Amino acid sequence: GTWNWDLRTDRFTVDEGFARGFGLDPALGRERLSLEQIITSVHPEDRPGLIAAIDEVSARGGAYAHQYRVRRADGTVGWVVSRAIPILDNGGEITEWFGSASDITARREAESRLRFINALIEEVGKSSEADAALALTTRMLGEHLGVSICAYADMEPDQDHFTIRGDWTAPGSRGIVGYYSLADFGAL
Repeated sequence: GTWNWDLRTDRFTVDEGFARGFGLDPALGRERLSLEQIITSVHPEDRPGLIAAIDEVSARGGAYAHQYRVRRADGTVGWVVSRAIPILDNGGEITEWFGSASDITARREAESRLRFINALIEEVGKSSEADAALALTTRMLGEHLGVSICAYADMEPDQDHFTIRGDWTAPGSRGIVGYYSLADFGAL
């Protein structure tokens, strides 16, 4: 989406794509919004950094680019990168910013997965025993996914029974090591 920030009136004009990306009502597209209305969509942890980036680029001039998270209308959190160029008056003062905001959620998720895989490979590479490598992998995967239980299992030849030989549990969760039947969990 695109946006224009008129510093003289401190109002934003945004298009429907910007409004949708920021969890705002798309009907707000082309309406004049305040900075506060825009900031409320930004993830609370990222607001101070965004405000600092705006202050810094406003003081120095030049192009602006910043990545941050936004809360979407459906409650999900996504990543955007905003870029802008200043518009100057005849005296060289910044009067407006014209910019765009692009959804980079998929890219950030891919980067996160690659960082995890690299860390996992590095740590597992230090293990000389298979059981230690499985335990480490299970713990790291559980922590990375933010789950309370992560386990690995061996399937039996009958394709119905399996044995969970090892698991990792978050504090307060019970382990699930044991012998199970898939049929116990519902239809195959």
